[in-house]
Amino acid sequence: MLIGVLLIPINCFWHIQMTLVWLMNFPAILTLLFNVVFILFILVFINQFLKTYIPKFTLQQAELLTIYTMLCISTALSGYDMMQCLISLIGSGTWYATVENEWIELFSHYLPNQLVLKDHTILAPFYEGGTTFYTIKYIQAWLVPIVCWTIFIIILIWVMLCINVLLRKQWIEHERCIFPLVQLPLEVAASPRPPSNLNSFFSSRAMWIGLAVPVVVHALNCLHTFFPYLPSIPLEIWLNPFLRAKPWQALSPFKVFVVWSVVGFSYLLTLEVSFSLWFFFMLFKFQCLIGGLLGFRLSKGPGVQWTGHSFSAAQEAGACLTFVLLLLWKTRHHLRQMWTSAFSRPVIPFINT
Repeated sequence: MLIGVLLIPINCFWHIQMTLVWLMNFPAILTLLFNVVFILFILVFINQFLKTYIPKFTLQQAELLTIYTMLCISTALSGYDMMQCLISLIGSGTWYATVENEWIELFSHYLPNQLVLKDHTILAPFYEGGTTFYTIKYIQAWLVPIVCWTIFIIILIWVMLCINVLLRKQWIEHERCIFPLVQLPLEVAASPRPPSNLNSFFSSRAMWIGLAVPVVVHALNCLHTFFPYLPSIPLEIWLNPFLRAKPWQALSPFKVFVVWSVVGFSYLLTLEVSFSLWFFFMLFKFQCLIGGLLGFRLSKGPGVQWTGHSFSAAQEAGACLTFVLLLLWKTRHHLRQMWTSAFSRPVIPFINT
C-alpha cells in the first residue's frame, strides 16, 4: 500500500506529461494501461534483486497486483476523459461566455457556485498563464470546487465498486468470464520458478522477441528523427490522396497504421472480439461510402481533407444502450435472487421444546 501511494504521484505526473504536454500517448484510452504495465515490469525486476540480496523485503504476487490495481485506478482518474477534462470545465462556462453566445443568460444561473468558478480574475491566470497557482488567493478560490468534486468522485467510485460486487457472481460463477486482459499482469507478477528463478513469462523466448520488435523499430525511427541519414520503418500510410474523387471522399480520413500496444491488446482478446473491432470499423466506412453515394452533405473537417456525414456517435450510443439492456437481461435471474434475499424476511426455524 505504501509503495502504491508513493508511486501514484509519479505515475500521474508521467501520465499528464504524455497526454497534455508531449501530446504523443494517451494511456487511459486503452483498457490495458501500458504505463502501469511498464511500472509493474520494473517492479518485478527490482523484486528479483531484492529476493537475491534482501529477501525479507521481497514482494509477493498479491502485493504486486495491489500496486498494479492502485496505479490503474489513479491512471483512470487522471486520464484525458476524466480529471483532465473536469478541471478545465470548472471555469469554461464563465470564461468562454460572450455577449453573442449568451451563456450567462441561458444557463449560468443553473451552475452551482460550489462546483464552478465564476470570477474572471481567478480564471484569467488559469487560462492565460503567467503566474503560479500556489498562492492563498487562488487556492482559496479553487478549494471549494475541488473538495465538492472530490466527494462526488469518491461516491462515484464507491457506486462502481458496489456494481462490481453485485455482478461479480454472475460474471465469474455463472457466465465463467475469463477476463483476458488480466492475464498479462498476472503473468508478469507471478512467482519465480526454479531452477531459473524466473516465471514463465520472463523465461519465454517468444515474449522477448515480441518485445524486441517494437523496441528496435521505435528506436530506429527516433534515431532517424535526429539523424535523417539513418533509415526508418514507416508505421502509417495515409490513403486520403487516393480518395479525392466522389464518392470516395466520404471515406476520408483513412489511415492504415501499426500501434504495437493495440497489437498486443488484440493478441489477448478472443478471436470474436478482435474480429468485431475490425469488422465494424470497415462497416462504418462502408456506411460512409453509401452516404456519399446517396448525396449526404460533405463538410470540410479540421486537419483533414474531407469528412463524410458522421453518424458514428449516435450508433455508439445505441450500441452502449443495447449492451446495458442485454447485460440486464442476462443477469435477470441473479438480480431477482439478490433482490429477494435482500428484502425478504429471514425464516427463523421453530424448535419445539
